[in-house]
Order: sequence, then structure tokens, then C-alpha cells
Amino acid sequence: MGGSRFAATRSYLSNVEFGGVPDTIIPKGAQAESVTGARFETISTLIIGKEGKTIGAAYNGQEVVTVTERAGI
Repeated sequence: MGGSRFAATRSYLSNVEFGGVPDTIIPKGAQAESVTGARFETISTLIIGKEGKTIGAAYNGQEVVTVTERAGI
């Protein structure tokens, strides 16, 4: 019995909400893991806002995708 697999693909998440202590810096390349074990990495430095959250993007794999950061962050 033969078969083949599809090639692996990269995933990109946009508008991800990160929460924490205001003014905390999340460096570019910071990693997080989903409940299913997929690892994602931030593509830019983020700073937690006064309300305790910020919006950013993350990817898994080697390809870096450029996004526009939200004003005021």
C-alpha cells in the first residue's frame, strides 16, 4: 500500500491578542504554543498597552511576514 503526504505548510496568525502587565515588552521571536502543540513566534516586538493587551501577529515556520503595527502601540 503506497501513499503520499502533502508538503508541510506554514501558518500565519494575524490580529492575535496578547495580554499581560501594561508596558511589558514581548520581543520579536517570542514563542508561544497552542493547545495542540503548534509553536508560533511573534514577527515584531510588541508592548502590552495600558488596558493590559495588544494586538500582533505570529507565524510558524521559517518565512517571516511583514505586517503593519497598530497605531499607538
